[in-house]
Amino acid sequence: MKIKASYIGLLAAACVFLSAPQDLQAFELSDGSYETDQDGGTGTLKVFQGQAVLRIKGKECSGEVAGELRPLSDGQLTFSQNLDGNHCALVLRDSTQGLIKIMPQQNCSKFNGPTCSFFGVVKKHTFMQH
Repeated sequence: MKIKASYIGLLAAACVFLSAPQDLQAFELSDGSYETDQDGGTGTLKVFQGQAVLRIKGKECSGEVAGELRPLSDGQLTFSQNLDGNHCALVLRDSTQGLIKIMPQQNCSKFNGPTCSFFGVVKKHTFMQH
């Protein structure tokens, strides 16, 4: 039995396409307010109508980043803010332990002071907004 080379090539291309990783689906973060634990303090992450605001407070520091919540191709979410020529971007990453990690992606020290940072985890959903 002879199989034409073009059929084999087509079959190989289909196998590569089906086995290639597809864009990951961003995890869901419902509108509402979430308590957070930050490096050097605690905070609140508020999510409402596609916007996110993270406010943190420590013994000697406080800070805030607010922006549009956008999905990334790897399934994470991000939001960022520019302030006086400084840019701070935060990524929300769903972990295998069921926690949402907060990871600053750029120098955010102008947004929060030297004794705390935006590194942290979302602890729990405190209430729903309508």
